[in-house]
Amino acid sequence: MKRLLVLCVCVLSVSYLPGCHKQNSTVQVPKATSSFPPFLAGTWITSSPETPGWQIVLTPEGTVSSAITCYMGTEIRPNQTTKVELKYGGFSTFTAGDCPVGYDPVTRELSVVIYIEKFHTKFEDIVEDGYMKNIFSGKVSDDGKSWVPEWMEFFDYGPGLQQDPNDAYNGVLPFAKVADWKKK
Repeated sequence: MKRLLVLCVCVLSVSYLPGCHKQNSTVQVPKATSSFPPFLAGTWITSSPETPGWQIVLTPEGTVSSAITCYMGTEIRPNQTTKVELKYGGFSTFTAGDCPVGYDPVTRELSVVIYIEKFHTKFEDIVEDGYMKNIFSGKVSDDGKSWVPEWMEFFDYGPGLQQDPNDAYNGVLPFAKVADWKKK
């Protein structure tokens, strides 16, 4: 319960920074310290059959190298735009913002934000524009092979798909470390 309270305070603090709810704004980035442990660097994937598809790659410097969300299935990189051709015509572009990472060695709490600052999808006459921000925060196991964060999601997919502010919490989403860091 204490961990959930701390997570809520952190999320609310980040959420109410100036401009965090606007598509073209940036998220404040917590600076990774030199104490970011090397054992955390590598590829983390969701180990939950209910929500497969998440992959987060962390660098030895304590930054996000890339991420794949369970919604897009497309690799994104912080502060870059990715364009995807859709199977039956049309396209989507995803512009990732800063994706901050934080780690507390005392509590073993790892926090990662995956921020899609803007996405645009065009398929026939349908156009959708919006943003999404996913926040993961939780304890890493003693052996460094699993991470069980609380998952908060904030989004706006356009006029027809706006989020109810009370629906940000998605629950716990377990991750497993499947590979150590390898620079591409």
